[in-house]
Amino acid sequence: MNEIEKEIMKIMKEKQVSRKWEVFEEISKKKKVSKKEFEKVLNQLLEKNWLVSVYGGNTTFALTQRGLRESKLK
Repeated sequence: MNEIEKEIMKIMKEKQVSRKWEVFEEISKKKKVSKKEFEKVLNQLLEKNWLVSVYGGNTTFALTQRGLRESKLK
């Protein structure tokens, strides 16, 4: 996992469910990251089924059991 993936997964482990902009704000406090780069990594995590979009939109995400297991392995 790259650094942004690790940060996203760390935040999601703590919160379980979070809005995209909240995760982006937390990561931005710790390191400089562009919205484009953040979106790319977030989409990769969705494709891996580590996160899932909830509430019928692309703005709120939940950590999946698979994401929790996989992120612990790395």
